[in-house]
Amino acid sequence: MSVTFFSVNVLYNVHVVLCVCKCFMEPLKKVQVEGHLMFAEPHELFGNLDELCYVKQLFHHLIDDRSIADVAKNN
Repeated sequence: MSVTFFSVNVLYNVHVVLCVCKCFMEPLKKVQVEGHLMFAEPHELFGNLDELCYVKQLFHHLIDDRSIADVAKNN
């Protein structure tokens, strides 16, 4: 499979968004379940991070599917 700058960039962006989600938003929600930091609103701090994670993953899969199709077509 041919690796292009674009697909590497997409993969990097997906990982950055997922990292922010896993390292910051999910721990905040867990702490809030325990009754701490109740004044912090995850939606105000992180906006639509869940939706961004979902859309970036779909976009990454779309790029992968097209890359595989291109390789199969060229061989």
